[in-house]
Amino acid sequence: MFKSDLHVSKRRRCRVAHILFAALSPVLPCSCQTLDSTAFINVVKSVSSLSDDPVVLLRPGQLLNPVYDHSDLDDSYASAQRLNAMLRPSIIYTPTAKDLGEAYAAILSSEQWARLALVPTQVEELKRARSSLYMNDGTTLTTGYARYVDKRKAYDELKKQYDNTRADKRTRDMDSELQTAADAVALVGQAIYESAEENYRLLTGAGSLKWKDSAIDALRQATARSAEGRTFLPADPSPQLDTLEDLDWVPISLKVPDLDSPGPLPRFAAALSQTRPEWWSWSEDPGPSAETCRAHIGDGEFTLTFDAAVARIGRGWLDPRVFDSQDWRWNSGSNAEVLSDGEDDSNSGSAPLYVSSVFIARSVTITGQGILPCLSFIRKAVANHQTVGFGPFTIAGVTSSPLVYYLPPIVTETGVHVIYPQVFGYGASVLPKAPNPNPAFVWPSKP
Repeated sequence: MFKSDLHVSKRRRCRVAHILFAALSPVLPCSCQTLDSTAFINVVKSVSSLSDDPVVLLRPGQLLNPVYDHSDLDDSYASAQRLNAMLRPSIIYTPTAKDLGEAYAAILSSEQWARLALVPTQVEELKRARSSLYMNDGTTLTTGYARYVDKRKAYDELKKQYDNTRADKRTRDMDSELQTAADAVALVGQAIYESAEENYRLLTGAGSLKWKDSAIDALRQATARSAEGRTFLPADPSPQLDTLEDLDWVPISLKVPDLDSPGPLPRFAAALSQTRPEWWSWSEDPGPSAETCRAHIGDGEFTLTFDAAVARIGRGWLDPRVFDSQDWRWNSGSNAEVLSDGEDDSNSGSAPLYVSSVFIARSVTITGQGILPCLSFIRKAVANHQTVGFGPFTIAGVTSSPLVYYLPPIVTETGVHVIYPQVFGYGASVLPKAPNPNPAFVWPSKP
């Protein structure tokens, strides 16, 4: 948590920030007109300790529906639509058109999978091991292997009897008989067949795609249907968002010097140098007279406080081996589209991130001289049921679907207090390089 109360002029803050940011890699250029970009970055830093996931902020937040019920299939469908949206790498929420569940299901059911996930040298090793153990039909034991199996079985039975006999009851004949059986196993090629058995076991396991069948079964069992008949794959926060009392809440307090504090950039912050997001957001432009709170953070000081908590997303249907696997490629045979190249900020994939946790805020409060000129405009917006956003938080606005409510804040003479909880960000996971097919595997002859 940031505690600095040092007051520095805005122009000086920007100059100092520019000098310090120049030493960083990657860096974010400082804007001498706004504190918006660094403010978003420092909100991320203030909550980063709550989760190992890199943080992606909404702009503005999404107020939670007071009557949300995770057991209601329509509510669950609406939640899954938001939480399964795949993202681009930015600390400001940037969804793509892709849905994690749909992409995952298509890979399992529609894309091309290798017939055998082994490279040529492994295929040859597997053939040699199989020819040592089985006839051409793949089930009948070769003569030599059958002889070894019989001798080994005889030895195992004697060894079991020997081990089950107390040491003071074992005779010399038992010792001699066990040794003779062990010698017989060695003489019929024990070293050769044990090596062949091990290679066959390892290579058939490595080349098998049976785990894919299990993933398809889990996908089928998890598929849900809304009351309107729309199928979807659930994305369940834990704890659920209708049981917020079960979350571990942490108080956060930020002042303008905290929000403008330069330092190393968090993951996905590099994109801010191109987007330059505005801090304020209004569904209806409040007009030129609201310049100090129309878009950017003004010169005045203010304090932003809120309680923050994190809920993990559970997807019982998601097997991470699917995206990790080198066993599939696009059915077209072309891998021109890359979902993810495995990188972070520079990831050029079409949909490289997915939501793995939800960041929730409650009791968002803004006070101080810097907010006072904005209060009349907020009151006017609330009177007209308009949306007002302050950074990653919604001050006033509507809840998420399917049932939509307008939730106003409490506007006092000194500030604004939002009593309703809201999602203000997500924790994100980066997909590995996908697709990443191994061209040396055994593939179908035609894509």
